[in-house]
Amino acid sequence: MTARSWVRSAGLLFALSALLLTAPPAVAQVAPGSPGAFEIVGIEHDPRGSISVSVRILGAPAVTLTDPVLVVDQIPQPLTPQQTVPRQRAAIVLAIDTSGSMAGAPIVAARQAARDLIGRLAPEDQVSLLAFATTPTILRPFSTDRTALLASVDSLQASGATALYGAIAQAAGQLSNAPAGTDRVLVLLSDGADDGGVSKVTREESLRLLAATTGVKAYAIGFGEATDRAYLQEVASRTSGAAWHFGDRQSDALLARFADIGGAIGATEVIRANVPVLATGDHTVALQGRINGAPVSTSRTLHVTNEGLLAPAVRPTTAGDAPITVDLNSAVTPRNLTLTARIDDVELPVDSVSGTIAIDPWAVTPGSHTLRVAALAGDAVAAEASLALEVPALAPRLEVRRDSRGGATARGRVQGDASAVVVALVGGREVARESDGVLAITGGEASGLVTFRLSGSDGGVLAEQSVQIAAPGPARFVPAVLGLALAVAAVVLLVRRRNRRKPEIEAAPKVQPPLRRKPVSPSGAAPEEPAAVAVIGPSGAEQLFRVSGRPLTIGASSACDIVIEGEGVRGVHGRLTPLPGGDVMLHSLHDNEPAFARSQENEWMLLRLGDEIAIGPYIVCLRP
Repeated sequence: MTARSWVRSAGLLFALSALLLTAPPAVAQVAPGSPGAFEIVGIEHDPRGSISVSVRILGAPAVTLTDPVLVVDQIPQPLTPQQTVPRQRAAIVLAIDTSGSMAGAPIVAARQAARDLIGRLAPEDQVSLLAFATTPTILRPFSTDRTALLASVDSLQASGATALYGAIAQAAGQLSNAPAGTDRVLVLLSDGADDGGVSKVTREESLRLLAATTGVKAYAIGFGEATDRAYLQEVASRTSGAAWHFGDRQSDALLARFADIGGAIGATEVIRANVPVLATGDHTVALQGRINGAPVSTSRTLHVTNEGLLAPAVRPTTAGDAPITVDLNSAVTPRNLTLTARIDDVELPVDSVSGTIAIDPWAVTPGSHTLRVAALAGDAVAAEASLALEVPALAPRLEVRRDSRGGATARGRVQGDASAVVVALVGGREVARESDGVLAITGGEASGLVTFRLSGSDGGVLAEQSVQIAAPGPARFVPAVLGLALAVAAVVLLVRRRNRRKPEIEAAPKVQPPLRRKPVSPSGAAPEEPAAVAVIGPSGAEQLFRVSGRPLTIGASSACDIVIEGEGVRGVHGRLTPLPGGDVMLHSLHDNEPAFARSQENEWMLLRLGDEIAIGPYIVCLRP
C-alpha cells in the first residue's frame, strides 16, 4: 500500500467514525395498538410561560416514557422539576349551548365536537352531558357508557333562549357530586350571552358557585361573534382553566380544539416545560424519549393564539379630566415582552413595569375610540387586543393668574387641539399671542384692562377673561432704589475704614455684576435699526436673531422662537421685547425662582448694547 493510499483509507475511516458518532439515534417504530405505542394527544400552552404536553402510552402504567426531551421549534426546553405527572381518571361535565341561535351549522359542529372529545377520553373517564337553552338540563349523569352518551349527543336540537349563568351554576352543582378520586373538569360551548331574566342566578353568583367547587378546571369555548367573551374568560381564570374563541366559519378549528381537550383529559401522563412567550401562529412541538429502552419520538403542530393574554381593562375614575388609565394583565409585564398601544393611529406610552396605559383626555377628541394594544416577542406578535373607549367631552378652559408684580399668565386648553391660541388685547388691539396655550404679560408690555381670549385651530373664540394690569410707574421702583443706595453707601464706608486701618491690604475685588457692560461706540447714539440678539452656545458658536415688531420667546421648547437646550433652561424661559432706542427687555415667564444666572431679579431685565446675561450654559447679548 502506498503512502497516498494509506492516507486516503485512514481519512475514509475517520470520516465514517465521525458519522457514526454524530448520527442521531434511530427512532423505534412501535406498531399502533401494541404495548409501548404512544402519541401526543393534547397540548396546552399557557402564554404566561409554560407548556403541557399530554401523552397517551398504550400499556400504561406498566409501560412508561423515560428520559423525556421536549423540543419546541427545534429548541429543547427545560422541563419543570415535576416533569411528568401521571393522570388519574376524570369526571367531565360537557355543557353544550342548544339555544335557538345554535340552529343549523353551529349545532351540527357542536355535536361533532362533542363526539371528537368523547372519542379521545380514556375508557375509565366518566362524562355527564348538560344541555342548556331557556333551562339547563342534565341529559346524562356521570357514566362510562359511551353508547348511551353518544346517542344523547346526537339528539341535541337548538331552540329557546340562553341561560348561560344558570348552566354554569348547574354544572358546578353536578361537579360537586362527581365520583371521588377523579379530576373534575367542565367543558363549555356557547355561541352567545345570557339572555337576561332566564337564569335564576346572577353573573357573579354563577362564577362564585363554580369557584367554590373544589378542584374544578374549566375549558370555556366561544363559537360565533355574539359570544360573551369576557364572561367565558372569567369562567376559565377562576378555575385555572383556559378559554378560546372561534368565529362562525372556524368549525374545523373548533373540532381540533375539542379533540385536543379530550386527548389532554384522557392522557396517561403530562410532560411540562417552561417556555418563553410564543408568538401567534403555528409551532412544532416534538417529544423524544425511551420506551422499554428503545428511543422514540413523535411531534405535533401547536397553533398559538394567546387569547386573553393582554386583557385590557379601564380603571374607574370620578374626575372628568383625569387621565384614563387602562390596566393590562399583570402576568404579561415580567415576560420580557415589548408592549405597544395606539389610539386613532397615535402611539401612546406604556409603563412596561406596571402594565398600564395613561391617556390624557385633553389630547383626544371626545366620543368613541378604539385602543389597540400589542405584545411583541422580539419581532413577532405574541398577542393583540382592542378595547372600546368613551372619552368624555371637556369644555374649553382658560385660566388667568396674576403674579406678585402686577403681570398675569393665561393658560388655555382645548380638547383634541394641540394648537390652542391665547391672545392678549388692550382696547380691542392685540398686544401678544402664543400658540402653545400659555401667554404671560407684564405691565411693561400692556397695562390697564387686558382681555385674554382662547381660540382653537379654526380661529373661533372659545373662552374670554379680563384682568387689570398695572403699568410699572416710578413709585414702584422707589423702595428698590433707596435700598440699593443705602447698600452702596454701607459698602463705601466699610472700605474706607478698612483702608485707614490696613493701608497695605488691597481692596477686595469687585463682585461680578449680573450684567456685564462692554464698551460701545464713543458716539453713544442709539442704533437706527433694531438691535440683534446674539446667543452664544457652550462651544462658542454664535447665532443672531433680529428683534423687531413682535416679541420673541426663548427656551427649550420647540415652540419657542429661539430654541436653546441645556441644564437650567426651562421650556419657555423668557420673552425678548424690543424697546424704543434699540434696547431689549428680557422678561421671565416663571415667577417661582430666579430665571437668570448671576441675577437676583426674577421678573425682567433690561438689555442694552454691551450687556450680557447667562441662561443656563448660554450667553445672551445685543449686537448692533
